[in-house]
Amino acid sequence: PINAAPPSSTPQATSGAPQTGLGLTTGPTPPVYGAPIAPGAAPQQPAGVPQATVPAAPQQPPPPYPLATVGEERAYRVLGPELFQVPVVVNLLVVRPEISEEQLVNLKDVLEKNPETRESIEALGAVLRAKNAVDG
Repeated sequence: PINAAPPSSTPQATSGAPQTGLGLTTGPTPPVYGAPIAPGAAPQQPAGVPQATVPAAPQQPPPPYPLATVGEERAYRVLGPELFQVPVVVNLLVVRPEISEEQLVNLKDVLEKNPETRESIEALGAVLRAKNAVDG
């Protein structure tokens, strides 16, 4: 009708439910449990509930290229990404792709204790000869 009152511009509450800016209700407000958490604070574990303690496994980045042999996979796993890429290891894997895990563990020890062996096969040979002479 022409004499009808214009629609009200103020939202009307309907059954206590929150309203959106479009006058639509969003439903009842869900209850909030527990104390609010301050920004930046970690949520607290409820008392009596054991916390999951799963140790984080060290994550190694993927190898710089697809590993072609079992020896390369073993070397990457044992030596790690840094030592796997040093020139001596790269060359060693070409001539000894079947290198054992025990040999790789020993190689890692030598490479870590004697950084000069990472670049020079001669330096590696000298350290290994000296080590063999001591070990008998």
